[in-house]
Amino acid sequence: MFDAPNARLLRDETVVVRGNRIESVAPDSAARAPAGARIIDARRQDAVAGAVWDMQRISGHSPGRLHIAAGVTSVRDMANDIDQLRRLAPLMGLGRTIGRAS
Repeated sequence: MFDAPNARLLRDETVVVRGNRIESVAPDSAARAPAGARIIDARRQDAVAGAVWDMQRISGHSPGRLHIAAGVTSVRDMANDIDQLRRLAPLMGLGRTIGRAS
């Protein structure tokens, strides 16, 4: 499981999904699958919570609201110049626009 806030991969984790929502993430040693659960062996795979990616985004001044409205939770910016992105990142950090630069 990718822990985005801490920018690290968690190994040997159990992810419990109920419906279309993640119910819990816990180390394998502490997790129990609910009775009757469908088990998917995802060893050697990576998971990212809420990962609906726009893989070729060109960011503007307020892309976050449009992405959230469309269900997109993550973007990879492919075309902006670094100066524009450097101006946008602090606005995200101050909460003046939706997003998190990393």
